[in-house]
Amino acid sequence: MGGFRLGDLVEVSSKEEGFLGSYFEARIIKQTEKDEFLVEYTKLYEEDNNKCLLREVVPRTSYFNVSDPVDVFRKDGWWYGIITGRDPIRSKRTGEDRSIYSVYFPLSGEEIEYRKWELRAHLERVNGNWIASRVCRSSYGSGSGGFVKKSSSGGVLV
Repeated sequence: MGGFRLGDLVEVSSKEEGFLGSYFEARIIKQTEKDEFLVEYTKLYEEDNNKCLLREVVPRTSYFNVSDPVDVFRKDGWWYGIITGRDPIRSKRTGEDRSIYSVYFPLSGEEIEYRKWELRAHLERVNGNWIASRVCRSSYGSGSGGFVKKSSSGGVLV
């Protein structure tokens, strides 16, 4: 499964209600079967017996646009959302980008503001490669909150 090794830093996704669309950072501490691993969460301390999906840690991105699909670090994990606005702020002293981004969460219907360092691009792991996805507003209202995720090549991912 993806060539994971002991000690690898990975992300764990749960299919449990209330955790859909989130990933939690963990380290592989043991391989129990061909495609099953025992992990130790780096931020969570409670053990969970549900089957989870592993993936490598997502690479970081330096710039975001309105309507970009992103993952936001909140509640000890990465949660899927869509950028709906940006308030550009630069440090007068260092010139550092300190923009504030409004992010909409389709699964909960919430819209919350975050700083850039709390965001990363929402990427899908396909055939061993990170694929950027874009979000299109569906005129049919299908998908979560009327949003449909598509890959950069135009194919529907989710």
